[in-house]
Amino acid sequence: MSFKKGISLKNKMETYSLGYSTKELVESVEENIDKEPNSSVYSNGKRAWFKEVRPKVLSQIDKELRKYFNIGDKTKSTICLYYPPSTDEKNMFIKDRNENVLHRVLVSTINEFPEISFGSLQSEVVSLNSWTAYKSPQMVGGMLNYIFTNSKSYTTPSKKGFRQLRKIKNVSDRYVLVFDYIIGTEDLVKLGESLKNLSTNSKNIDKDVEDAISNLS
Repeated sequence: MSFKKGISLKNKMETYSLGYSTKELVESVEENIDKEPNSSVYSNGKRAWFKEVRPKVLSQIDKELRKYFNIGDKTKSTICLYYPPSTDEKNMFIKDRNENVLHRVLVSTINEFPEISFGSLQSEVVSLNSWTAYKSPQMVGGMLNYIFTNSKSYTTPSKKGFRQLRKIKNVSDRYVLVFDYIIGTEDLVKLGESLKNLSTNSKNIDKDVEDAISNLS
């Protein structure tokens, strides 16, 4: 995958609308913590599940994402839940640089406008709709940096014929889900075939992606 200046990151994201509510999510997570306390790990405002014992809602979402985005059942995954801010911190960051992530899917429970950056490219503010899954480009998701502001309001961008508007953002209801699908042997084979096809059509592969693929070999 090649990124160039002037190309929007959001334009390279695939989307899928989910039919869940924040109440469903919270209740499912609380039930999992109560019945399976050792199935997840909590640290610094986020909770992660590395094994198959997960909240029912997260398992259902994972199943839907795999089907819609054509992610194999054998591809291992981790799920991370970022809780609403409980301190006076101005921002929430997702910046764990992981080259082993083949697919990364983000879901926010409220409309959000995170600042996203990749490598040396200029950062971009992207509009995310609530309960919509956004899948980053293959092999790139784990290398993107995300900054979510913890402000209780936001300003809509101005468009032709429309001025900027200041709106309330219920950040206390914001849960951000990150589904990471880890590259495996079968995925490497498919990726190698894709790169062979790509090399015949383009000689301009982003250096960050090349480095990521080298680290996997």
